[in-house]
Amino acid sequence: MKRPFWMHQLVEYILGIALISQGVQSPRPLVPSLFGLAIMINASAVAGPLSAFRAIPRRVHRIADFVLAAAMVVGAVVLRRHIDGSSQFVVIGVGLVMGFIAWRTNYAEKPKRVPVAADGRSDEIGRMAGRVAAGGVKLYRRRKGA
Repeated sequence: MKRPFWMHQLVEYILGIALISQGVQSPRPLVPSLFGLAIMINASAVAGPLSAFRAIPRRVHRIADFVLAAAMVVGAVVLRRHIDGSSQFVVIGVGLVMGFIAWRTNYAEKPKRVPVAADGRSDEIGRMAGRVAAGGVKLYRRRKGA
């Protein structure tokens, strides 16, 4: 069973923060910090429930996840002169986790709900009752001394 997309985004934010934190504590902070920043931008730019910008469709995000995971694993090995040992281990680990999470995520968007049209008198009475109840709640919240 695949995991929901909101959970995928939440884990990406956590992994990005972890890499940035690793970079801040590292004697050579550039590589882990840039990978953490790339993860955070990737998570915040996709059209998802925890997004900040909603600029990238989920299909593109899925490809970007696998590319980013592979880039982290390969980059940690290739750039080993610019990264200390513990940060290299963390970057490779986060890259592997990113690949696993991308593989086990459901990227499908939920279909839009179609509003129900009022067909008869009973629907109209129900809507009127809802409006009256909402008005009562608003009056209760605005009362003096609250």
